[in-house]
Amino acid sequence: QELIEVFTNDEAIVENAYERLLSRLPVNKEMDLLLAAKNRYLARYANDIEEAKALIHLGEYPAPKHIPPDILASWTMVCSTLMNLDETITKE
Repeated sequence: QELIEVFTNDEAIVENAYERLLSRLPVNKEMDLLLAAKNRYLARYANDIEEAKALIHLGEYPAPKHIPPDILASWTMVCSTLMNLDETITKE
């Protein structure tokens, strides 16, 4: 949520999330893969807003109402991908 509110373009969101989680910036291929994934998730959730709402309502905190559910859900999945990378978990 914070990244979506602070940064105005997708590349900046990916770069900031990557740097926070991996302590480095993504290389071009990583950026391209994550942006493509974000766009696939966005298309999926734009076609099924109820699925997007179900995803973003999981967890401890309520989903912000000022961010469209399909956008928040797509970025949630991208961040989940980053958090589950072996490099993120092991820092190697």
